[in-house]
Amino acid sequence: STPLYSSAASDVYKRQLLDCIEKASIAIQRHPESKWQDDAYILVGKARLYGSEFPEAIETFKWINKFGENKDIQHLALFQLIRTFCEAYEFKNAQAVIAYLENEKISDDNLLIYFLNKAYYYQKIEENTAIAENLEMAVKHLKRNPDRGRIEFMAGQAHQNIEDNFSAFQYYKRAMKHSKSYELSFFSKLYMVEVAPMNALSHEKKTLKHFKKLLNDRKNIDHKDKIYYRTFSFCESKTTI
Repeated sequence: STPLYSSAASDVYKRQLLDCIEKASIAIQRHPESKWQDDAYILVGKARLYGSEFPEAIETFKWINKFGENKDIQHLALFQLIRTFCEAYEFKNAQAVIAYLENEKISDDNLLIYFLNKAYYYQKIEENTAIAENLEMAVKHLKRNPDRGRIEFMAGQAHQNIEDNFSAFQYYKRAMKHSKSYELSFFSKLYMVEVAPMNALSHEKKTLKHFKKLLNDRKNIDHKDKIYYRTFSFCESKTTI
């Protein structure tokens, strides 16, 4: 999976982020009794996070956790706190938040965000098995999420990394089905062939035939380098076994 933000993106969207903070702050100041006040604070915290203002984001999410009106909003703040600690390389603090949440009753609506942020933490500390486990749990709570295909693809990558090829194949297949872009569909097909069960691709010739088919597809002209790379990697893996 890819990082939530980059420092370059923080600079590009600096004006929009400041605008978001200003508008959310106005809502907080003018309507202190509003039921949307906590949501406004969440927006402020996210804007601080995306703007690489980590200390300010951490304080905002801690404030929501302490004074939030209900458990759901407090949990949302803690999920974002995990993410912020990861971006600030404060992994012990991120782990402490996760440990606290393990004993909390998290609503079904919030579980997807929880498992995605846990997976991100484990990605940052390079624990591949835990990444796969948490993305597997995240997929179970996707429902009609618009990012369904992308998250399933991430789960496929995670399971491929731990050599759970059967699960990886299933996730890539689902990602291809739920893809909303040609690029995601393409990469799902590209990776799926590498983890296909033997009864689906019985030998190397069929695998190479699949790569050749991708190369000959005009729509993949911008992806030829990636196809060649995966083909070379596949051939190399077979010669080293």
